[in-house]
Amino acid sequence: MTLLPVIADTALVKEEMMLTPKAPLHPSLVAALQDSYRSKRTIFHLYRFLADREPLESRQELLLMLARNAEQSAANDATRLLHLDGTIPADPIALSDSLWRWLLVSCRLKTAMLWIEWLAKQSVHPEFKS
Repeated sequence: MTLLPVIADTALVKEEMMLTPKAPLHPSLVAALQDSYRSKRTIFHLYRFLADREPLESRQELLLMLARNAEQSAANDATRLLHLDGTIPADPIALSDSLWRWLLVSCRLKTAMLWIEWLAKQSVHPEFKS
């Protein structure tokens, strides 16, 4: 059995998809990506603030790694938004920088991590939850 007919059919389907005009996107997809971007940028800043105040070097490195992951994930959302002609929201932490710092200094690391986990779960739009 040869795979050539399957490959040829796949190429034909891809060619047809490229010639077909794009369907208008549902506005809730762009809104969901914008919410996700805001949430991930907030989480990025929270991890950075936690790392800045962490006295143990091993925990500080872990928090910085988590911050980089959140930043990369937000960058992926921004790329998707640009491809969809959506706008990238303003950085959320700039609006309430002093409030975030106060909250993080006021609570223990475990409490802050649980809050970040809750925030990450809230960033998924109800219509896109699995």
